Amino acid sequence: MNRFVIFSVFVVASCGLAYELIAGALASYLLGDTILQFSSIIGAYLCAMGVGSHLSRYVKDRVAERFVDIEILVGLIGGSAATLLFTAFAWAHSFRPLLYALVSVVGVLVGMEIPFVMRMLNERKAEFSNLVANVLTFDYLGALAVSLLFPLVLAPRLGLMKTSFLFGLMNVGVALMTIHVFRNEPEFRARGRWIRGVAALVFLAAGFQASETLTGWVEKGIYGDEVIYARSTHYQRIVVTRWKDDLRLWLNGNLQFSSRDEHRYHEALVHAGLASLPWARRVLILGGGDGMAAREVLKYPNVESVTLVDLDQGMTDLFASEPGVARQSQSQGDQCRRGKVAGTIRRDVRFCGRRLSRSVQLLAGQALHRIILPAAEKAPRRERPGRHPVHLSLQRPPRVLVGGCLAEGSRLAHLAVPRAGALVR
Repeated sequence: MNRFVIFSVFVVASCGLAYELIAGALASYLLGDTILQFSSIIGAYLCAMGVGSHLSRYVKDRVAERFVDIEILVGLIGGSAATLLFTAFAWAHSFRPLLYALVSVVGVLVGMEIPFVMRMLNERKAEFSNLVANVLTFDYLGALAVSLLFPLVLAPRLGLMKTSFLFGLMNVGVALMTIHVFRNEPEFRARGRWIRGVAALVFLAAGFQASETLTGWVEKGIYGDEVIYARSTHYQRIVVTRWKDDLRLWLNGNLQFSSRDEHRYHEALVHAGLASLPWARRVLILGGGDGMAAREVLKYPNVESVTLVDLDQGMTDLFASEPGVARQSQSQGDQCRRGKVAGTIRRDVRFCGRRLSRSVQLLAGQALHRIILPAAEKAPRRERPGRHPVHLSLQRPPRVLVGGCLAEGSRLAHLAVPRAGALVR
């Protein structure tokens, strides 16, 4: 029995930190200002946990029963928190009060868990020094486990809503296992708690199964237009919406472009530099995963190849292969079509079904570190003062670009455009 109680510490510690991370990530995703959101969420959550620990002293008896009740409540409220907050942001007028109210309620309940566990162990005559050491050890190990799994596996693969329901299921699972372990205790009332626990489990399992549908429904309310593509990658949430002939790209809730006027930015980004470099044959674009800059570059007949590097391969896959979306990154004069994918690195561009010597290579983020940055390090350089401190002037023709477009020719050119700087050969 003591081993089960210690194991439950690991699970409830993981769930407690997960709800904190989900609330912080969701607040920064919806409201922006990541530092403020995470700082305020963590502060409010820890304060609420302290209040919960203090309130636990007023529970005098039936500690195991109260622990089960707390776990069911934490599972229901914490597991549904992401869905409630997404829905509130889409349709309610007061999002922040609900955010901090949910964080406070979950924090108070989570703060009562560890004191109850320690009292349960103490009632079974556990040695105090071992009791504290074991509880705190597994508490911290659980926090470590979820702090690694959340950003690397859970959030990118499941999304915030599914992850929230998953940890709610884990809390309710601990409650049901506790009922099973303590069912033969003389004063433990198991029957009513079995019913409540199973009902909570079914509710959370249904929410987990319907998470994709719920996410699409809520995002339609948030963006106001039809969502034609949505995907969570390791780096961001990618959403594409459509209203009549207007396609819009959103990254983590922030508008990146509208198809009605994006040409203004990309034409200014590309043509200002390439118009002064008629000899340019090879062009490198960093951070242009949507392919719009590549579309403008390929309007120059002297350009033989374009290399496009984006940190998020989900972006390059979207604009290279998704029907409807890919057309936006194609030249309006020449209908281009992507050919077969050779591995995960290179895609050929076809115009009117005819294979050209010009190709667009869509590289995964690792190529930036394996190819481009090493080449930049080998080139002797000196800093050049200017508005953008990342712009460099080289003593010999370089091969790479930092932050925008690169055209390889015979002399150095500099693109003084927002979000872009160039080293040109």
